[in-house]
Amino acid sequence: MNTFLTRSFCAIFLLFFCPNLASSKTVSLIIALDGGLSQEGAGDILEQDMKHWAGDQGWRLVDPSSVAALGALRVGFFYLSPDDFRYWSNQPNGILARFLRAFRERGLNTGVYWIFSDLPLSVQRESLARLIEGLKSRGFKFDNVAPRLIIMEPPGLLWLRRVIVLLIAVVVPLSTLTPTPHHTLSHWEREQGRGQGEGVIFLVFLLLLLTGMFTWLLLQTDAFKFQLSPLYIVQIVFLLPFILLAIFQARDGYSHLLVFLLAMAVAFVALERSAGRWPVFSGEYYVRDWLDVNIGIRPRIKELFGWFCWSFIWRQDKSAAKRWTSLALFGPVATMNSFLHAHTPLGLIAVRSAISMLAAYAAAASVHWFFKRKNI
Repeated sequence: MNTFLTRSFCAIFLLFFCPNLASSKTVSLIIALDGGLSQEGAGDILEQDMKHWAGDQGWRLVDPSSVAALGALRVGFFYLSPDDFRYWSNQPNGILARFLRAFRERGLNTGVYWIFSDLPLSVQRESLARLIEGLKSRGFKFDNVAPRLIIMEPPGLLWLRRVIVLLIAVVVPLSTLTPTPHHTLSHWEREQGRGQGEGVIFLVFLLLLLTGMFTWLLLQTDAFKFQLSPLYIVQIVFLLPFILLAIFQARDGYSHLLVFLLAMAVAFVALERSAGRWPVFSGEYYVRDWLDVNIGIRPRIKELFGWFCWSFIWRQDKSAAKRWTSLALFGPVATMNSFLHAHTPLGLIAVRSAISMLAAYAAAASVHWFFKRKNI
């Protein structure tokens, strides 16, 4: 294996196993009593106890109807339903991971913590204390957060932003499929010398980072940052490059059709998973939550898969690379999709994408080296 693979593993270690990304961000918590205030019997005793305790801690105590009203009236507001909160409270890292995701990735600044009348208050106090300590240890500060003034741009300007982003997010991934004019990557490596070919991969990724950052900046308006106006083009951006590639390849016959259908199926599953309409296994939730809590960065599966395909396919001979091009496109498309999350901090997107690409490249190089050694 070449020296660059070793450097890749070192880079992954330095980036991925670095301390959690600190966030010097001010957030606040609202304590909500499930079932509402002024309950009878044991609930009434719990309410009085909670009022004193919440007041001592500086938290605000509200009922479920107030939570719903607050969520409808102000941006930056995060809450789970009582049933979801109860479920994730019983999962390892479940609640802390979701608050971290909300405050760190989604740009929210106020969260709701549910208290249940049928559970011991002392246990719930300890759970809340662990959540607060977990957030503080990752750089978050607690204070009252004033509602933010929202500025909405005219619809025409919002559509102009959408169109520009659509053009960039479709054209740039397609352009990465020809890193050199007339050679596949493996041919170019042999002609230009050992080690230089890998540079093409990182030039391609650098192009995606720069254009992705530009699209992210275009989306930095309140309508998109706080998801007050739909972006609309996310699904189009994810599927249109594959369709256009299939049309271009049709000039050379329909031998690529099966791979195109496979790529479209994978893209559809990725979109459904992102939208929460596709089941996610509990084991995957466990890994995601562990990464959010203990590492601070959670690489996206679609980027890992996509860049593995890109790195592995472009190491094949010319005919094989052309046949599997549709899957190779998945990496650039997935990275460009990451930069369409206007509410996620730019640095987090860039580092997460870089980790995904490096890990996928190292894995693809290892598999390619193994196949060559075994003459497979």
